[in-house]
Amino acid sequence: MSMIFCLLGPYKPTDDSKLKFYGFFKQVRVGPCNTKQPGVLSPFERAKWGAWDKLGQMSKEEAMAGYVTEFKKVKAEAEAAKK
Repeated sequence: MSMIFCLLGPYKPTDDSKLKFYGFFKQVRVGPCNTKQPGVLSPFERAKWGAWDKLGQMSKEEAMAGYVTEFKKVKAEAEAAKK
């Protein structure tokens, strides 16, 4: 997220956007989710796992495109917040 800070100033993306970035990243780097869901005592890891698992069998190319689309959305929100 530091790259977003550098490019967009002090804008803070929502937790939902951060989870989407994480899911797309894992889908590109690893492929479909291949781990067990973390336990209820690990809510942060569970949320990250859910963002990745939700992408199902999405291809690497689709995940890359999704990452770019999400970045453009965050960029637009940051620019709107500057006004």
